[in-house]
Amino acid sequence: DTLSLHEALPSWSNTGSQSGCARDESGLRQRLHDEELRWQLVLDANNDGIFDWDIQRSTTFRSRRWKEMLGYAPGELSETQDLWKELIHPDDLQSVQEKLEAHLRKETEYYSAEYRLRAKDGSYRWILDRGRARWDEKCRPIRLVGSHTDIDRLKKTEEELRKSQEFLAAVVQNSNELITIVDARGIVLFHNNLIESMLGYKPEDRVGKSVLDLVYPEDLPVAVATMADILTKPVSSVTVRFRHADGTLRYLEALGTNLIDNPSVKGIVIHSRDVTAAKEAEGKLLRQSEELAKAKEQAEAADRAKTEFLAMMSHEIRTPMNGVIGMTNLLEDTPLDARQREFLATI
Repeated sequence: DTLSLHEALPSWSNTGSQSGCARDESGLRQRLHDEELRWQLVLDANNDGIFDWDIQRSTTFRSRRWKEMLGYAPGELSETQDLWKELIHPDDLQSVQEKLEAHLRKETEYYSAEYRLRAKDGSYRWILDRGRARWDEKCRPIRLVGSHTDIDRLKKTEEELRKSQEFLAAVVQNSNELITIVDARGIVLFHNNLIESMLGYKPEDRVGKSVLDLVYPEDLPVAVATMADILTKPVSSVTVRFRHADGTLRYLEALGTNLIDNPSVKGIVIHSRDVTAAKEAEGKLLRQSEELAKAKEQAEAADRAKTEFLAMMSHEIRTPMNGVIGMTNLLEDTPLDARQREFLATI
């Protein structure tokens, strides 16, 4: 300013010197003007808003960009420091003040806070506020200079990501299938909550242990082979018996998907369904079929005299059976999933 300019100029005692002084003053003014323009260009080109808080006077310089972030024109905001507090979201004010006061007490080297400021249209925008204070010889804060960075889009993206993660977590935890993630060695990285109702174990108790530990010994070779197979294939499935925490066995039909190379998963995702009831029904049906065959043989051996009767009955049975078998053969030629084909093979 003019006062500083005159204070910076030397005193001259003669007219000639005063003429030289005038030339020096003019050059100095020009240099000061050029320097002011240079710094104004820096402020205008900076994507961050710059502020300079005079703590003793409680006034604050705010750059054009600082005001533009909130939708204000250069002359629309007062230079009082109280204005800043009025613009902060009420839920953020206490946290921001605590961080600022801690810095002014020299407890932190820099002041930094993320919070929301009210824009001209009434909405709130997230900003990153960073600064550093200066203190006088008595350690009293006299000035704080810093910047505001607009992080509204980043914070909203983070919030959307958080909600997406919560949604996916809820889907996984409430799935009607047991979802397990293991590494290449079969070590459990994750179990959803269904493991507790399906096998009687708490998810956290199984993390870090081999998924093969619970496989019934007789089924272990096929389970190990499937684990090796899935490391070279994208998808593989197997049905094996697992030990329940109460000592009983459960048949689990498992489908594994190799996502080890996926940076978001880095493991094998296994979807398992309890098919114990189906397997027991299948076994019961097989036993019944065997018993019927044995009874038929015994009846044929015990009563050869009833050949004609048996031939007639055989005809009566065979006719619908042929129809069933024929229709079954036709059914085999239709699109079927793995479970339907297994049932059809049993038939």
